[in-house]
Amino acid sequence: MYFLCFNSYSKVVEQKEELEQKHLHVIQILESERQAKWHYVQQTEELATEVKKLKAELQKFKKDRVSNHTVEDETDEIKKIKKNCITFSVGLVVLGASMISFMLCETNFEAAYDNP
Repeated sequence: MYFLCFNSYSKVVEQKEELEQKHLHVIQILESERQAKWHYVQQTEELATEVKKLKAELQKFKKDRVSNHTVEDETDEIKKIKKNCITFSVGLVVLGASMISFMLCETNFEAAYDNP
């Protein structure tokens, strides 16, 4: 009987150690995801600032352009710049939506992890 109890106890100890290793691994993953999120937030803020600057520059250019020339005289370069600004803005919106989705997933993961 003693041998059976000891055998069961050693299995429990092994399972405990295995769970502790899995727990550490999950914590490492969570920390790396938090760091990645922080980098994405920083990058999003930098890109948002850049978009604001580009929009202000574009508005200034439009005012100067309208006062000096007609809109029909736009060069191909200006059309490309406008197109790139629109594409950049759309990309920033998609990145923002991805970040919101990531943050919601992380919150759900943490809630599930904290409440066993």
